[in-house]
Order: sequence, then structure tokens, then C-alpha cells
Amino acid sequence: MSDNNSISKLLEQFIQLYNNSLATYEKTNEAITSDAKVVNIDLFDPTSGITKTIPVASFGYLKKELERLSNSVETFGFEWSRFKC
Repeated sequence: MSDNNSISKLLEQFIQLYNNSLATYEKTNEAITSDAKVVNIDLFDPTSGITKTIPVASFGYLKKELERLSNSVETFGFEWSRFKC
């Protein structure tokens, strides 16, 4: 029987997939609720055997930066109300 199709190999791949899914879910939740500039998601790549870190900007940080830019633009007398869709 081939080692690639063994139950133990399939179980190992399933556990890696589960761990990656759980890490992605947890860090996505953190990115939604956090004001941190970056939230790092660590994912295991089974083909290379290396854990890769993917940086994701948090929504709270992006919202805070957009509000800061909006306030800066309004300081110069720009009126957003003239550009409503």
C-alpha cells in the first residue's frame, strides 16, 4: 500500500488543515475586532513543511486611519456632503 494513501498520512493532513482553518478563523476575528496595525496569521504549508506568516491590516486600524485622513481633509475646508451618491 502506498504511503501517500495511508490512513495515518490522511489523518496528519486533516489535522494540518484543521489547524490552519482554526488559525485563520481566530486571526480573522482578531483583525475585525482589533485596533492593532497588523494581525499576523501563521499558516503551515504542507508541501514545503514551513510555517508562513501572512500580515493582515486590522479593520479597526484602517477605520481609525480613514477617520484621521477625513478629519485632515475637512480641516482644509473640504465638504464631503457635496459628493454624496
